[in-house]
Amino acid sequence: MHSFIVPLTERFLQELIKISLFGFLRKCLFKYKWSNSYAFVDMWVLGNFALSFVAVYIYALIPYIWIRWLFIGFGLLRVFELVVYQLNVLLVDQFNNPDYAIGGYRRLLILSLINYLEVLAWFAFFYLNWASSFKDDYSVLASGTGAIYYSLVTMSTLGYGEVTPLHGSTRALVTMQTIIGMFLIILIISRVMSYLPKPRSLDKNEIMSEKTNQP
Repeated sequence: MHSFIVPLTERFLQELIKISLFGFLRKCLFKYKWSNSYAFVDMWVLGNFALSFVAVYIYALIPYIWIRWLFIGFGLLRVFELVVYQLNVLLVDQFNNPDYAIGGYRRLLILSLINYLEVLAWFAFFYLNWASSFKDDYSVLASGTGAIYYSLVTMSTLGYGEVTPLHGSTRALVTMQTIIGMFLIILIISRVMSYLPKPRSLDKNEIMSEKTNQP
């Protein structure tokens, strides 16, 4: 009996990627050739990155609760979209498409870093909205900068303990960010390592070994 875990995972991720704001936008703009360009993808990533940080710093100025919930809904969809996209790139796309190619190694790394910061900012917005569900003796979550600081501490798994979730829902939120943060950090580090140029060796044995292993 052959293993089914790989095709099952691929099918699952391919179904999840359909729940995509970016995919929906592309369908709406399919008549325009520029909607399939790398520049359009870059603008989408940078635009959402900027929106996430703007949302954090204007949180206190948002006059209506329903507007805050719109931001929360959009932020959750973006976090979901980014994680599913990165999983598809890692586990599906390059294996199912023989012509698969990226738009440049440095570009992919830069976009990964921007995605990481965007996820950080959206979780900061979530923490601002649910600040009353945290034990916050130092009023860390009283400002946008403090929320970003706590989000960074959580996402990097440092956990200084200044802010503590009090309810199951907020513990789940913190746990979710920690898992996503670990995944994205590992992904970024692996990409950095794979893109580092290999220096020339002066060791004769290493040179001979490399020549022998060349196809």
